[in-house]
Amino acid sequence: MDPDHEHVDDNEHVDQNMFDDDYEADDDDENDLDSTSDGFAEVTVNNDRLPLVPSEFSTLDEALQNFVAVFESRYGPLHPFCYLSTLQESITEAFDAPGRDLNERKPVAIYLHNDTSVACNIFAQQVMCSETISPLLKAQFITWGWDVTYPENRTRFLDWLEMLNLNDVAQTVRHIRRENYPILLVLIKDRGTVIPVTYASGHDSPDVVLEKLMQGLDMFLAVKNRALGEERARVEREDLRAKQVAELEESKAVDKAKQEERERAAREEREAAEALEREKEEAIARQEKLKATLPSEPDATEKDIITIRLRFPTGDQHIRRFRMNESVKWLVAYSESLGFDMKTYRLFTSDVPKKDVATLDNNKSFRELKWPPREQITIDEK
Repeated sequence: MDPDHEHVDDNEHVDQNMFDDDYEADDDDENDLDSTSDGFAEVTVNNDRLPLVPSEFSTLDEALQNFVAVFESRYGPLHPFCYLSTLQESITEAFDAPGRDLNERKPVAIYLHNDTSVACNIFAQQVMCSETISPLLKAQFITWGWDVTYPENRTRFLDWLEMLNLNDVAQTVRHIRRENYPILLVLIKDRGTVIPVTYASGHDSPDVVLEKLMQGLDMFLAVKNRALGEERARVEREDLRAKQVAELEESKAVDKAKQEERERAAREEREAAEALEREKEEAIARQEKLKATLPSEPDATEKDIITIRLRFPTGDQHIRRFRMNESVKWLVAYSESLGFDMKTYRLFTSDVPKKDVATLDNNKSFRELKWPPREQITIDEK
């Protein structure tokens, strides 16, 4: 369960069985693993009977396999011990469900066996191998078993609990007397803390054990459902945040595109204006150059001249005199010096039908082309 889940209310949820006559809390012996108050200081073990977990073993895996094998040989194959791994791995599998959905998380059921307790065989046979309880433990819990018949194995178990910072669980186990074994302890994880919420002792009937398991399961489901709700809310918040970020990025992209379009349009407008200005400057320079090459305009009193009236597209008129022996190309050059480029404009004579000056041999003189002393030229756009 995620560490931000609310704690289960201890006063509301912790099984009162954890505080009945089975549970002896002696403050003087609270941290004494060899306390005589729990009946574990001196035990007599039947060495003729193969133990579930021997006092000495090579590996934990070997010990757990021995536990299951001997348990099956004594009580049959219908049992809930299918997860053979360390206590830490079992707890991680139950509470974290690594790589899987939060729905896959389960509570932990720890079965502690003791061959020296009076109820060990009855509890194992009638409870752990029950057709009701065994399937429930398999389906709804991660069940981990251990044998504390030998004091050294009990010490190992308590050491594991302390190593995993499961101090509440260790404290509960320390104060359960030997004659109340076997025990079936239910653990849940709430706000990152593993806590014991209920346990069944060797003297509990199958119905009582079932009731306690269901109580522990209900408490776990309440925590898990709350976690699921918080997870859904977290996912919704992240989805909303992602949507907002995406919308913001999209808005930024749109704004950037608009800004780039504005800059492009401004650049093109600026470049067009600059090009137009260059064209104007080039046209003016060309006109000035043409003006410099034109022959001088004859005086009105000179003989053998031609007077040409130019009509502009705007309706304005302009008069220019040329000598009759000058070529027509100077009329064209003069028109261009006034800004009427022949790429854009045409010159028409007053003949009927009118003639396009461009169709005439402009290298010939006005006299050679038999132009009259007075002529009117109309300038039109192409």
